[in-house]
Amino acid sequence: MGEAEVIALLATGKRAVDIADQLEIDEAAIKEHIKSVLHKLKTRTPLSPSDGP
Repeated sequence: MGEAEVIALLATGKRAVDIADQLEIDEAAIKEHIKSVLHKLKTRTPLSPSDGP
């Protein structure tokens, strides 16, 4: 399980808690993966540009 798998599940609309249940890991680990990806993308929120105003 890695960042790509977490982000793929997140992109389907699943919440962090649901992803954690599915992958049988702690929700905090999921949130760390999300934070890591956002850091690599140099952003602070998971919203894409198309989600903004």
